[in-house]
Amino acid sequence: MRKKLAASLVAAFALTLSFDVNVVFAYPSLPTHTNCGTGNCWTFHAYTYSTCGACTTTGTGWTSTVPQQYSVTKDSYNQDVMDEGVWLINTNNGSQSTEAGYVSGWWPYSSPPLWIGGINPYGTENNDPNAASEQHGSTSLTLGANVAAWAYGSGTTAQIDQNTSLFWSYSSFNSIPLNRFNLAQSEVHETGCYSNGNNCTNSPWMGNGSGQTFNLEYQASGGGWNSWGNTNGQGMYSPYWAHFNTTYYSNGGY
Repeated sequence: MRKKLAASLVAAFALTLSFDVNVVFAYPSLPTHTNCGTGNCWTFHAYTYSTCGACTTTGTGWTSTVPQQYSVTKDSYNQDVMDEGVWLINTNNGSQSTEAGYVSGWWPYSSPPLWIGGINPYGTENNDPNAASEQHGSTSLTLGANVAAWAYGSGTTAQIDQNTSLFWSYSSFNSIPLNRFNLAQSEVHETGCYSNGNNCTNSPWMGNGSGQTFNLEYQASGGGWNSWGNTNGQGMYSPYWAHFNTTYYSNGGY
């Protein structure tokens, strides 16, 4: 997800990318803020990505289950949020990307931010800073249901399925130019922390601590879907964690 409000909040949610030919490296950011009352606000990122070979990927996605338990505090500073997303990104320009996933907490693309108390689908387009291009569904997913998130059509479409049926989609994003690669990212923003996630109060839960597992797929230029492969990534700062291999990605915390 990306913020478009104050500059410090934009920095908090930005996905930072650097590029090296066909391999894209991403790393987590952990900025602090001073306007969150007691302690600081912290942003936690974890991710996995696949190198893309010929980089002609037309879609990417994951399958998983909606958490059985979760918790995000409706803090008075309109900050706390958790999300799980998958991205299709241009290899040479990280600002050209389409994201699909689910979110709970403060939706940052409206002014003032909108509170989402359930776990709702969303899609974003990061080469357009306008809030109108960032979309979310108004109906919450069912806890424990099978869920899939897809960013496909060369980036034109973000789609969420529940129990193998279409649940929500948006198909008016701009196509992402070649070359493209896959990335999955989890994100937590929380208030009331004193340092690096320690001594936090009312922290968002991700899968009630036990975590969620995401099976990773990509769509080749010929149309078929395959497991990722050749993945790399980065875990979160404690107490959040992330693991990955060539076919799946898992994370959790608290």
